Amino acid sequence: RIREPGRLAVRGPGMRAFADVRRRVAIARVSRELVEEREQFRGNVLEMLALWLLTGLDRVPLHAAAVVRGGTSLLLAAPSGVGKSTLTYAALRSGLRVLSEDTVFLQESPVPRVWGLGGFVHLHPDAARFFPELRSLPPRRRANGDLKLAIHTPPITAGIERAGICLLARGDAAGMERAAPEEVERAVAAELDAGFDRFAKTIGPRVRRIAGGGAWRLILPPSPGDGVPLLHRMLDEVERSPRHSD
Repeated sequence: RIREPGRLAVRGPGMRAFADVRRRVAIARVSRELVEEREQFRGNVLEMLALWLLTGLDRVPLHAAAVVRGGTSLLLAAPSGVGKSTLTYAALRSGLRVLSEDTVFLQESPVPRVWGLGGFVHLHPDAARFFPELRSLPPRRRANGDLKLAIHTPPITAGIERAGICLLARGDAAGMERAAPEEVERAVAAELDAGFDRFAKTIGPRVRRIAGGGAWRLILPPSPGDGVPLLHRMLDEVERSPRHSD
């Protein structure tokens, strides 16, 4: 992988790719065999090039899922393994839409917006014990080698201007409490995973701006469905937030 300011050139098994942020263009030449490996092609070619272009165009990535109700979004921030994806799927079953299961992009100009890279929710095969309809779904191997259940979700192609955020943690029973925007900013900055830490200097103010619309700590119970009513309560409060009043 070769990186220059605003440019990316990559060579790998069955592929050569190039992206240029200034020209807003990405080109890839791939083998037929790689295209037929759909998860590898999606993750190692399409998403890689799309993410490179997005992060160079005022779209700072945050390791968070996001659900949407109407024109309001709630970001679910937590390190890997806490349960963002299972909660996101439980929210989908309740009627919410999925903006993203793992990464959102925070835009500042011309107005603050939240964007997603949706299309799927990927769950650990053990999640089928909570969701009986998934028991017959065969797991797929993702680009990173993990076996996951892949559930297609209709993508949301518009940016969301009305948003709040909650920090997820595991617990024995569902619970929520308000959090100050600066508290959320500090928590997110302290838990930046590899790759996301490239944006450590710019992500904080954007997270604080989102938290100004509503911020919470959410205790995620063993059964993800038990946390969904709290998501709806938080969305209610974001919609009533003075910052978002019409």
